[in-house]
Amino acid sequence: MAEKKSQTKLSRRDFLLMTGSAALGMAVSSCQIASKQTKTPTVADNFLHKSGQTNQINKSTNTVEATESPSPSETPRPATIRELADALGVKIAIYLGSHRLHDAQFVNTALSIGNELIISDDLFCRYIYSDVNWRRILDNWEFVQEEFATGSIPYDDQIKWDPWGRGEAGGLIDFAQKRNMSVVVDSLLWSEDVPESVLSGGFSREELRKIAEFMVKSKVLKFKGLVREWSVISESVARNLWGDSKTAFWERKLGYPQIVFDAFIWAREVDPIGSLNLIEDTLDPTDDARSQALNATLSLLVSLRENNIPVDGISFENNFWIFAPPRQEQVKETIQYIQQLGYKIGHAQSTVVISDEWPIWKSRARTVQLVSDKLEAQARIYREIFEIYIETGSDFGFYGVTDADSWYVHHGEPNADPYIIDKDFQPKLAYFAMLEVLQKHYEQHYSNDF
Repeated sequence: MAEKKSQTKLSRRDFLLMTGSAALGMAVSSCQIASKQTKTPTVADNFLHKSGQTNQINKSTNTVEATESPSPSETPRPATIRELADALGVKIAIYLGSHRLHDAQFVNTALSIGNELIISDDLFCRYIYSDVNWRRILDNWEFVQEEFATGSIPYDDQIKWDPWGRGEAGGLIDFAQKRNMSVVVDSLLWSEDVPESVLSGGFSREELRKIAEFMVKSKVLKFKGLVREWSVISESVARNLWGDSKTAFWERKLGYPQIVFDAFIWAREVDPIGSLNLIEDTLDPTDDARSQALNATLSLLVSLRENNIPVDGISFENNFWIFAPPRQEQVKETIQYIQQLGYKIGHAQSTVVISDEWPIWKSRARTVQLVSDKLEAQARIYREIFEIYIETGSDFGFYGVTDADSWYVHHGEPNADPYIIDKDFQPKLAYFAMLEVLQKHYEQHYSNDF
């Protein structure tokens, strides 16, 4: 028998789903790049109106002015993931490509989540060094070294710092500064990001080493002082374990772990104080391959410390799967072990995939055979991992904004749906799971305010 409406009670989950737009509506309030279009009021608009929040809008630019954040006791309780993270001093990085900067939905959504910006494609080596005359650089290597030693970029006019015509680094550094976001640059060296002129240039081992040094040093010098964290080399462990001559180009041509050692030394020579990080794949040893990769990563970290290589921390991509969920205690123990070695945990690039098959590697075995509610399983993983990151003082993050634009989509897996925002820019259960974690820590930290 159907229940009467007057007796119907919403479950907590139904309530979250119904009010899903509300949190993002509040984000639009606090960070909005306003749309010129008139729209019908939504649940988010009504929630925002009732919240009593106001904005200081610069009408000439149609944006909210950045202001110094007062103490929690002087302001309404933070409402979005970013607002809570800012109040707690928690870093959450998010990737937003420069091609999205004029898309209000992408911008507003990203700003409701992240307080740190990941710059990636706009500084890929294959784009910015595509027109460099490598022979000229190699033939004048003594001059190149002299320029680097004085803090100058040799042959700077050959480097395409603005390959898309959107400003240097895609205009992303300027964007971040205006929105009180710090910046991390992803992958100074990555074996899948090698200019074609280098791949097919027939260069000797020593010549390739000079080319790699030129790319690392010139990129760091260009944005020195504007970047909080450099991801110096990416996925070198996995590339060395399983890559071929192209997918593990630097590891095969220059040797592993020597290329890792060299890249960090080059970066430190031109930036004595910037934070230098390694990026590797996983904290998730749920199968033999991942266990092998994690063990190799930990061995590399020990070797880097023993050889006095200037590495400040390590970032993990954290590509999780609901059918092989990470083991909470093991993740925490691994992070604590790395911290005991003297490294910090840098920005994550988290995803939690919900597709029935693991993308890319379809034969990956499940450790959980049945999942009754995929979105709840995804939310549970995000909640548990995010809690561990906060408890250990580690930086979190995402390599994307919505399910519609994840890197899995671009690799032919449209059903991965790995993020906390869905394809229609609506917050998922995972968004509210993270929000609850932050709210709990906020209440603990500012208990006198409640």
